[in-house]
Amino acid sequence: MISTKNISIAVLMLFAFALLGISASTNSGSWQLAKEKDAIKVFTRPSALGSLKDSKGVMQIKASVDDVIQLLSKFDNYTKWMYKCSESKLLKRVSETEYYVYTVTDAPWPVSDRDLISKVNAEKKADGTVSLKLTGVKDYIPVKPDKVRVPRFSGLWQASPKSNGMVEVTYQLESDPGGSLPDWVANATATDIPYFTLYEMKKLLEK
Repeated sequence: MISTKNISIAVLMLFAFALLGISASTNSGSWQLAKEKDAIKVFTRPSALGSLKDSKGVMQIKASVDDVIQLLSKFDNYTKWMYKCSESKLLKRVSETEYYVYTVTDAPWPVSDRDLISKVNAEKKADGTVSLKLTGVKDYIPVKPDKVRVPRFSGLWQASPKSNGMVEVTYQLESDPGGSLPDWVANATATDIPYFTLYEMKKLLEK
């Protein structure tokens, strides 16, 4: 089992990908509850980066931080539980706490699929919380002709142990998806990505 002591693997939680993220420097308004279902809360706010709203999903699960990290360290399996993730791979391991990861999000026709390169930095706090900060690096590899590269992205995955024995998982996202994106796609994405990603994570970890 992968321990929280070895954050190097946990870093692969990356972007969890789904085209989004968080950046304290670009806060553009207060969070508003947009969806609450299956003990998962999704909040949104207007984005300072583009048409896609900032998103934040929060839930508590019957698992440990180690369990969360172990799941997220298997980045080749992201396509099995991360919403609309059709490809994911490690590009480069810089250090024990820094990685570059490539992911692709499957978009509905006629919208082009989006791909993203994320620089992932991991941190473990004294209380056992593990945080992964995600930053988009659009020019890290050449653009692929059949996909739209996400030009601006920041994100956060965080797993925090709680006094009730559960773990609070936060998935927070901010992104400019690039290209042309219909309003109906942008609005659905803001809630669907964090909700369905956390929902599938919960199903796997609470079996």
